Amino acid sequence: YGDDFYGAADDGMASAPIVFGGNGWMHKAKGIDALAGVDVKGKIVVLYAGNSPNGLPTGLTFPDLQQGKQGVDWATPGENAAMKGAVGIITIASPRTQANWARVSQGTGGGGVQIENLRDNPAAGPTIPVVTLNQNATKSLFEGESANPLTTADVKAFAFQGNKSANFTAKSKITRIPTQNVVGMIEGSDPVLKKEMIVNSAHYDHVGVNPNVPGDDKIFNGADDDGSGTTAILAMAEALAKAPKKPKRSIVFLCVAGEEKGLLGSEYFAKFPTVPIKDV
Repeated sequence: YGDDFYGAADDGMASAPIVFGGNGWMHKAKGIDALAGVDVKGKIVVLYAGNSPNGLPTGLTFPDLQQGKQGVDWATPGENAAMKGAVGIITIASPRTQANWARVSQGTGGGGVQIENLRDNPAAGPTIPVVTLNQNATKSLFEGESANPLTTADVKAFAFQGNKSANFTAKSKITRIPTQNVVGMIEGSDPVLKKEMIVNSAHYDHVGVNPNVPGDDKIFNGADDDGSGTTAILAMAEALAKAPKKPKRSIVFLCVAGEEKGLLGSEYFAKFPTVPIKDV
């Protein structure tokens, strides 16, 4: 673990024959279904996005994913495999992941952060356990096969020769950590325009230390990112609070948390705004 593979967050156990499922994507309108050529029911599906810089197959773009219903008109590789009855997924590391293997595997093993009960689950079907396989370990997986996606572009789905199988168990632990945004407002002086809000924001969290950064200096300097922005917000608030003449519009000062964990504080303010968001 960590050298040959790492796991994703979904709990589960998989022990089954393996099949190769290409890139795994499905899009009905485009006539794309990478899993159409192989039976994945009850199997562990091996997926590889190849050298695509955005992870999408040829002929599919992000605007295409804004049309139709996810899980019906189109599906991500994991959703497509789950909907077709797969019991597990092995994703092969992309060239970018492979080049940054130590950092990515450690970061993924350490888990991710999201706001509890805030995001709707976009998955259309059941979640199944997923592991990502290092490309060096992948070479042995495809040994003796008629095709190898690491050496041949756009390899289509196929069943492995012989009785190749895999088994793995994925377990995750949830830790709940409280944090908060800090919000203040100075009301505008104009009786009509004060209903309009101007939000000034910065984040007060920072990364801290990253042991995987090259060189001797492992510190991510929080004074710069974003202590400087936070103090600027406080300075503006102090100046306007003491100003004898207030701005016509109301000024909101927003210091958010969880920026470095995925813009979480900003997302929370946008979905649960302290002031009417239509007036911002």
